[in-house]
Amino acid sequence: MAEKYKPFDDFDNFDEDDIPQNSDVVFILSQYLQCFEKQRADNVVINRGAWYWRVQGNDEDKLDEEGMVLIRTIKPKKLKD
Repeated sequence: MAEKYKPFDDFDNFDEDDIPQNSDVVFILSQYLQCFEKQRADNVVINRGAWYWRVQGNDEDKLDEEGMVLIRTIKPKKLKD
């Protein structure tokens, strides 16, 4: 996940010696899911009626004019019509 989308700057993983409560795990996961959706929403485009996620491609990928790969996806949840 890109740094600008991370929900918590100081969190990377749970401490193995301090087992978290289920509610702690659910809270962290829900925050990360929201941030992943925000990152996806910021990087999707509509092309010929279909939604595509634009990601950085490699030389062997089929790239668009800006060097990005289009991956078919669904409309972002929070995107307003």
